[in-house]
Amino acid sequence: MEIIWVIDEEYCEELEMNECKENEYRCHNGAQCIPLEFLHDGWTSKDCLDGTDEEDVIKNSLLVNDFIKLDCMKMSTFPCEERSCRNIRSFPCGDGDCHSVGLVDHYIFPYTFLCPGTNRDSYYLRAIYTTVKHLSIDCQKLIFCKLRIYLSLPDDTYDQDDCFSEDLLSSNNCSMDYVSFPADPIFAGYFQVIYSTENLVNNFFTDAPPDYVCNNPRRCLHLPKTTFHIGDLDCRLFEQVATESYITNLYYLHSALVSSATQCSLIGNRNIYRSNSSLFYCELSEKYISKHRLLDGVSDCYDSEDELYPHSCLLNDSQRFSCKSENKCLSSVGIGFALPNCLDGEDFFVELVRPSEFALLCDRIVDGIGKDDETDETNCQWWPCNNPYSRCDTVFQCANGIDEIDCPNLGCANNELKCDIQNSTDYRCISQAYIYEKSINCNMYNDSEIICRNLFYSNNLTNDKNEYLSWKEKIC
Repeated sequence: MEIIWVIDEEYCEELEMNECKENEYRCHNGAQCIPLEFLHDGWTSKDCLDGTDEEDVIKNSLLVNDFIKLDCMKMSTFPCEERSCRNIRSFPCGDGDCHSVGLVDHYIFPYTFLCPGTNRDSYYLRAIYTTVKHLSIDCQKLIFCKLRIYLSLPDDTYDQDDCFSEDLLSSNNCSMDYVSFPADPIFAGYFQVIYSTENLVNNFFTDAPPDYVCNNPRRCLHLPKTTFHIGDLDCRLFEQVATESYITNLYYLHSALVSSATQCSLIGNRNIYRSNSSLFYCELSEKYISKHRLLDGVSDCYDSEDELYPHSCLLNDSQRFSCKSENKCLSSVGIGFALPNCLDGEDFFVELVRPSEFALLCDRIVDGIGKDDETDETNCQWWPCNNPYSRCDTVFQCANGIDEIDCPNLGCANNELKCDIQNSTDYRCISQAYIYEKSINCNMYNDSEIICRNLFYSNNLTNDKNEYLSWKEKIC
């Protein structure tokens, strides 16, 4: 769970100026430099936290069948865990999945969440609502019920019956003139809404919007100037900021503000830089961005100055893709992620993955024969089978299955392995301590033959003659 306060967004601009060495690839968010050997070595082997070192096949779903997508509900490998989103305005589920918004209309889709694997959107909602706990109980209840937060947090303090009780308003003693939500300007990333208590009470059962929207004065410079302030925040009438005035629940409030929030993210926030060759200045948006963001398939300037930049081939970036049909050099991040950017669309059919790279080593598939008849499967007995790339990928890479023990979302206890039942969608959880097999003389087989292993399950096996090998006692 990320920190809900704005402190987790401090100094992010410094990453825009980060550069990497010639033999390194700069992850698109600027937070990492990885060896060039790890660039485009297979879409299941993402080494950047934002995943930009590999093609985003999910965005290319028109060309790629669903069956090759990673099932992050069952895996905890690098491509799934600890992933940020390559589009900074996306909502990250934390398991590799990203969404354009972070809320669901729970009035139409009750108890449905964007992130079923992590419930991160639910935690996000709860964290926002928790910020108003400083209010009195009666004031909290007014906000909770007015925005129908019970639809999103059904197990919270109040439910629908509480919010529609006959004496709710008559017995409510909220003494504040104005009630703010949330406690800081973080809703939709930038805002805090203000209800007058009179508005809350008189229009409690209608779709009346909040009275004001407040934000940090150093942000959202596109909004009309104001002389009205609450604390150190700039505040404006709700209709000056929002696109809709029909506010029946939390989802509609978020939807009404999302357009302004998008502009806030794309227009300058009064960040002052010294002259830096790594940055590009969006003149109409009054914003600095990294030159690596130019022609990457995502508009980082509000009017797409960065995607219309005419001198991309003069950026001295050897990792850019040069269009043959026109004088344009694209960031490799946009290849396979966005629509074609070259005049003849040749960038849409580029094969980025290079053969025989790191991710292909010792995956039990021979991908090519090299010098001295060695392949990418040679000397794999020295390769650790339980590593961050193979752990919890639903395939037993280790002979004793140790790489698939204690994996999240499997529904099995610690030290148990999930074993599928043949011709069934069901499975059994079997303790590793109860799995045995008979030893095999590997000299009886040649390298091209598949060796079948006979496994046995027993919780009371007597193995006095050491006829069986115990998975629990195996080292590898």
